[in-house]
Amino acid sequence: KSGIASYLHKNAVLTLQQLHETFSTTASNSNNGEEYQPLKAILAETNTIDAGDAPPEIIQKRHEILYALGYRQLEFPYLQPELGEGLEPFEPIMLLILCDTGVDKDECND
Repeated sequence: KSGIASYLHKNAVLTLQQLHETFSTTASNSNNGEEYQPLKAILAETNTIDAGDAPPEIIQKRHEILYALGYRQLEFPYLQPELGEGLEPFEPIMLLILCDTGVDKDECND
């Protein structure tokens, strides 16, 4: 891999890993010292192999990394709404979820 795609891919993976590492920590609100609950889930979109935006082996590697981090596909028809006037919805895409390990899986699926 080379160029901008390699740079973006590397940084996207690093960002996901950082999110994953801090995902379940409780933090303090700097304004009043109160603790707040961490995120219960993170959603992510990723193109399917049918999207054709990259060679299948690159998309497969992307999926392997996301699954290794704990993401799972939400099993229902999903499309990305049009992102601007005159654009079409994008269908070859999957919606993934990463649930906090402390969250009941049924609650995460709701």
